[in-house]
Amino acid sequence: MNNHAISSSDFPTIDEIKYVSLVERKISCVVYTGMIPLIFLVNPKRIDLRAIPIASGYGMIFFRPGAEGEVQKISNIFDDFDRNYANFQAAGWHGVDEKSSSDKSNDTSTLQKCAGFSVPTGIDPHEGIEYALMQKKLKNVALFEHFIPVEFITDPLGLEMKYIDYKEGMGRIYYLPGFEISALELKKELSKAIAPYDEHHIRLVGRLLGYQHTDIEQFLALLRKRDDFYA
Repeated sequence: MNNHAISSSDFPTIDEIKYVSLVERKISCVVYTGMIPLIFLVNPKRIDLRAIPIASGYGMIFFRPGAEGEVQKISNIFDDFDRNYANFQAAGWHGVDEKSSSDKSNDTSTLQKCAGFSVPTGIDPHEGIEYALMQKKLKNVALFEHFIPVEFITDPLGLEMKYIDYKEGMGRIYYLPGFEISALELKKELSKAIAPYDEHHIRLVGRLLGYQHTDIEQFLALLRKRDDFYA
């Protein structure tokens, strides 16, 4: 992978800064949980970059040789947290939702409306559960840009997934055995210079990613309404 995986913008992302800091030996390690920046997997500068999983496989530490002692200390902290949390659960401890009913009614973090239009159930129903859907064979191809859920890297259930990169290494398509043609078709479609709301493009990408026809059409209907609203 070439150096284009690092942005040429005057305003690099925080993850690009962290990566360059590792390259220049300003820091020795970085820790991520949940989502892993693709730049650390692509490693465009080809430095001797190593990684270990943490947080029961839902995080990773990237480090340069010589930082093993520091990395082990960080790993031990996560191990202690996992062990203590398991003890809390064994003792019958349960998390409590501290939000009041009025707070919940005003909570926009689970956004269900946009500019007065109800968001259909077909929008991002796979987000955050792609791995589980692929494990159940309900999804055969998954697409990510810039960040990848850590379970796709550690593959704790052994799904035998494969992947292909696109966008000069800043995008990755995972697919199950037997669906390489779908993944390649998706990569080809994503490489085209297409208007953002090209309906044929949206239908094709949605279908390749396993969305139902009704979900795709609901999404397109929302885009039309939103476009009319702002017009």
